[in-house]
Amino acid sequence: MIVADPSFSRRRNAALCLGLIAAFVLALTLHGYLSRPTLDRYGDMYENYAWGALWQWGYFKHPPFFGWETAAWFLIFPHRDFWYFLLSGVNAGMALVAVWRIAARFGATGFQVLVLALAMVMPPISFVGLNFNANSAMTPVWAWLFLFYLRGLERGRLVDAAVTGVLAAVAMLTKYHSAVMLAALLLHALMDGQARKLLFSWFGLVAVAGFAVVLAPHIFWLVGNDFLPITYAAHQDDGEGPNLADSALFLVTPIGYSAISILIARSMRNVRDSFAFLPVSGVTELRASVEGRALIAFAVWPLLLTVLAGYLAGAELSAVWGIPFYTAYAVILALLVPSAYHEMRLRRAIGAIVLFLVIIVAVAPFWYRQELKIDGYYTAPLSDVAAEVDQRWEAAGGKPKAIVYGLTVLSNAVSFYSRNDLKALEDNSFETSKAYVTREQALQRGLIGLCQHGDDSCAAAVRAAMPAGVVPQSFTLEGFQKGVMWTFDLWLSPGR
Repeated sequence: MIVADPSFSRRRNAALCLGLIAAFVLALTLHGYLSRPTLDRYGDMYENYAWGALWQWGYFKHPPFFGWETAAWFLIFPHRDFWYFLLSGVNAGMALVAVWRIAARFGATGFQVLVLALAMVMPPISFVGLNFNANSAMTPVWAWLFLFYLRGLERGRLVDAAVTGVLAAVAMLTKYHSAVMLAALLLHALMDGQARKLLFSWFGLVAVAGFAVVLAPHIFWLVGNDFLPITYAAHQDDGEGPNLADSALFLVTPIGYSAISILIARSMRNVRDSFAFLPVSGVTELRASVEGRALIAFAVWPLLLTVLAGYLAGAELSAVWGIPFYTAYAVILALLVPSAYHEMRLRRAIGAIVLFLVIIVAVAPFWYRQELKIDGYYTAPLSDVAAEVDQRWEAAGGKPKAIVYGLTVLSNAVSFYSRNDLKALEDNSFETSKAYVTREQALQRGLIGLCQHGDDSCAAAVRAAMPAGVVPQSFTLEGFQKGVMWTFDLWLSPGR
């Protein structure tokens, strides 16, 4: 049910919403670049690139799509932190574009801008989303999948069916947790009379075919690689699994993450306005249309199914699993604002966005000072390490595309920053990578070992794969914390 916009032409509406999204992308990029010593404290972003640059149909922890996204991005852009944060910003921006088009089904310009404002201030889309990884990569994929599902409900066109199927496969190729999203849409399609007709038609058949064709290569990879990501996930839990307290916390976490959004939604009304404090008519009216009922399913079922899946799999529930949920929540929260205020308070919504973007850029230098207090490789000079490795590798006669291994965070970071296109050894294991690189092949291409000085287990693992007689070189660099020095050991075998 597309609502006609009485106050803005279609082009002015698009220019306003896309302009606000572009401003958000730029502000979020600047915030990340100015507030962090390196990319992220967990090393996920380096790992994304290191995997993606191998261009495999799967990796030992995860399916491949978010790694491919990262590697493809850096085929175009320089291997520097700013451009990686731009990737994070564009990822969030692509989710917002889909949210805007979803919101257009339920309200005019004022409503659409309000939805964008509520989505932008949600930490899973902004601050948490800066850590580009499998969880944040799901956000735009889920949003676009739901958008094309809505298009299918509205038009029944086979091209929308094909895109829906492809996006469903891309969601699974991003992270297996996307199964709860697919289950949510399937439940809606089965339970809703209007949607059920579409499911059991050529539309449903084409969608399933598109899904199967795109996902098939990964399934073959899983079979040929002993289901590595599934095996890895099964061994990550401590054995306790979820409990009632964890489940309750997971279910109420969206309220905390949506707190600023709730305040902005409430600010659309003056204190003495006569409307009810929590007018639910906008949400209850969703049941009158198939698109509205689909939105309810998108907002509710993934959350509940994640809890159920946690119990069935005996896995502890993690708040980051909910990152892609919030695009639906932004639309639901906006529907709690009486429609009379959508156009009347358009400037307030725009003002909230502008204020938020100014704040996140302004606080970035102060945030940076706090980040410097975090110990670990987050404050190590990883780009300088890569430059030192490159210099010594070239001096030794080494060639591009050599294999680097040792301490994972170091080898992944060197793979990202290196001008020699060095490839990190997946899982630091020739057993894991045997399908595409063996130890013998690595010795022919060139082999680089890298450890922090004093890490005896890392050094032992490096020596086990290095040719006999290769001795380490040591070098020392100053980290981002003034006066803190980092010493590394480097083994070089230039190849045959």
